[in-house]
Amino acid sequence: MMKILRVLLILTITSTAGALLPSNGLAAPETSFLIYGWVDYSDGASVNDPGIEITNINTGKTFAVETSGGSNYYQVLTDSDSVSAGDVLHVRVSDGGTLNTAEFDHVVSATEIGNGGFKRNITIGAPDLIVDSITPNPNCSSAGNAIFVNKTNEIRANVRNVGVCNVTGAFDVCFAVDGTQIGCATISGGLPVDRIETVTIIWTPDCATYAPDSISTGRPITLTVTADGNTDIAEENETNNGLSKEDSSVYVNGFASKNFDCDAEEPLAPLTGYEGVEMYGGVVYNVSGTATELAAGTNVTRVHHIEVPDGMTVEAARLYLYWYDGSGTPPGSQASFDVDVAGVLYTTPDRSYIDQVPFASYENTPKGTYVYDVTTQVTGTGDYTVKINNTQSSGKATLYGEMLLIIYEDPAENPDNRMRLWITEGFDILSACQHYCVSTEEATATATFSGAIDTAEVTSATLVTVVTPIKSSSSNLLINGETVVSDAWNVDAYPGSKVCVDERDISANLEASDNTVGFERDLHTPIHASNAILMVRGTPGAVLPGDINGDGIVTTDDAAIALQMAARGECRDAADVSGDGEVTSLDALMILQKSVG
Repeated sequence: MMKILRVLLILTITSTAGALLPSNGLAAPETSFLIYGWVDYSDGASVNDPGIEITNINTGKTFAVETSGGSNYYQVLTDSDSVSAGDVLHVRVSDGGTLNTAEFDHVVSATEIGNGGFKRNITIGAPDLIVDSITPNPNCSSAGNAIFVNKTNEIRANVRNVGVCNVTGAFDVCFAVDGTQIGCATISGGLPVDRIETVTIIWTPDCATYAPDSISTGRPITLTVTADGNTDIAEENETNNGLSKEDSSVYVNGFASKNFDCDAEEPLAPLTGYEGVEMYGGVVYNVSGTATELAAGTNVTRVHHIEVPDGMTVEAARLYLYWYDGSGTPPGSQASFDVDVAGVLYTTPDRSYIDQVPFASYENTPKGTYVYDVTTQVTGTGDYTVKINNTQSSGKATLYGEMLLIIYEDPAENPDNRMRLWITEGFDILSACQHYCVSTEEATATATFSGAIDTAEVTSATLVTVVTPIKSSSSNLLINGETVVSDAWNVDAYPGSKVCVDERDISANLEASDNTVGFERDLHTPIHASNAILMVRGTPGAVLPGDINGDGIVTTDDAAIALQMAARGECRDAADVSGDGEVTSLDALMILQKSVG
């Protein structure tokens, strides 16, 4: 059996007969200098007739080492002309093989010169590589053991040589997740005894394999790092090269925009029927209510005053509730409300948009926007009472203010009221925080207003954006990637509501197609992007029959919208392909046939 050993260096001092200095002022004669000791394996067995090389690095002199075939004793007898205080003696010892060795430097002291030599016992052995630690995303100080899906992650490991011999060759350090290798790093310069080398790989967990089941939880994984898994280095112990870390999970990084998650949809979703639709009319809205904490079973009442221009009729009305779970303990729970609008009860929202950062110390419980289609309750100008009851059995939810949005149409089709309308809605937490691995670019939610625009004919382009909660600075509005407003969304739309609405004309910023709006957060305290509405007015282009959503082509989506309009009794020029002055299932069928050729 091969004997594997560790280096144990025992230094003792032995005097030789030092010569007296002459009294006649002449140079002192040389004195003898003895280096000696015994060589053992780590189990205490003797290494008889060891192979030993000792070289004075300062002078280049290699000494003759005396050994005996039947003994583990060695010695070097030299003189003071060959060794001086401060000289570095490089020692290499083996048993004649390549595994059991020791290699080290010894600095000669003045005491050893005065004593005429030194004794050094040597234990020989092999390197032994272990992984000391595994750290995900070490530069993200607050992320803990979180790893982020669809995003580059730095995985760092510390490798140590705990053996008795230096590693002189190159070896790989390989990383695996749940048994599947994700990358390797090479330590090319060897690794001395008791030294640590830090290695790093970059890993981007793909959505197909590692996406968690929900934004409220992570996907647990086991990280394993193995030093010299290919056994390129002969070691004292070949069974201790790996280390596993079982407390990591893969999360969606909720501080980053949903542009970077695994969902193909943008952070703000286009509202069906309003993806650039050409129509006669406009939009009005009202924000009401202060931020309020609602315990389970309690309620709050708000009143919205709406003014619809004379002669206009309500085409659609949507109520937006902006809320967050107030439990403060992840994973928390999504809010549950009964909403009474003008005497009609809504127990579930038409749409719900949720975001969460479960691994963080804040924003770690659900937050979101609930949207209610209240078209049947809103008939025109007037005050509309909304009562919200928290139906949770326990816990609490906090409501910011709420917004009532009205889309009205002009039955007279006055050319001044012709427009293209895009409505997007959603909820996206945004926070630029390096300690959670999110840059300003990643903390920017971008939504697209799809379709072509004849910019030469545009007379106005009104953009309405909604953000919660209010922030005094470091939130920027971008149009087509360029900053249009710095420190945006810094005023409550209703006192104490924490709902911020920015409305402005962006005609000068429009491009010919697929314009984008960006919500950029350049600070660690979060904002929540919720709404973006664009109304473009100008000389109308020709209406493409059947292109109800205004994206420039006729598709099955248009057929579905036509069917919905027929059920509601609505009419638009683009949808009335039969030309009979109304939208019916016949129009939907004709649009479907056109969409498939």
